Amino acid sequence: MRREAVIFDFDGVLADSEPLHERSVAMAARERGWVVDVSDFSDRFVGQGDRMVFLTLAEEAGEALDEAGLGSMIVRKRELFRVLCAEMPPEPLAGGVELLRACAEALASFGGVGVCTGSRRPEVEPLLERFGVRNVLGSFVTADDVHRTKPDPACYLLSCERLGVEPSRAVAIEDSPTGIASAKAAGLRVIAVEHSFARDRLGEADAVVRTIAEITPGMLLEI
Repeated sequence: MRREAVIFDFDGVLADSEPLHERSVAMAARERGWVVDVSDFSDRFVGQGDRMVFLTLAEEAGEALDEAGLGSMIVRKRELFRVLCAEMPPEPLAGGVELLRACAEALASFGGVGVCTGSRRPEVEPLLERFGVRNVLGSFVTADDVHRTKPDPACYLLSCERLGVEPSRAVAIEDSPTGIASAKAAGLRVIAVEHSFARDRLGEADAVVRTIAEITPGMLLEI
């Protein structure tokens, strides 16, 4: 079956932004007086979303976070992330922008390409514009657009709806078990990249490659 749409995750797939998310979460937590061990942060939290990360950190700190407290932590993290981005803007991961553009051209008469991310729109949109690809997206779905983020399938279902394609005719590119679970639950095929996790953590994907630079439009459209 030929695929009619390609949907990219953002952090860790298109952008080398996960380290800045890690730093901004740790900074916000430490401002609150929590002791945070970031040695295994990526393995534990990549793809989890800010809400789950702060709830987990609060539990480990022996502190209960109500909705107001959780909201303030998330807002503070977003502020710190924007500051870090201004100081050291994340670079696109090699090959990702080129692949997105090639897919947009190949699928111009079909559904097209989209970005589906568990991050917030103000964190991602400026980077898409900086990478020069915001204007080629047929769909851009963030945590601000759905009630439940990855691993819930809502964000991928909405992405497919906005692209006007059935999920079975779309393929996602993901870098985390959480993202893979979200896309698979929505009915998409998935290619995973080993940017954030080792291959043995990405086994639910339909195919796994080392980096996004190894993916071709042909691989995506025929998987």
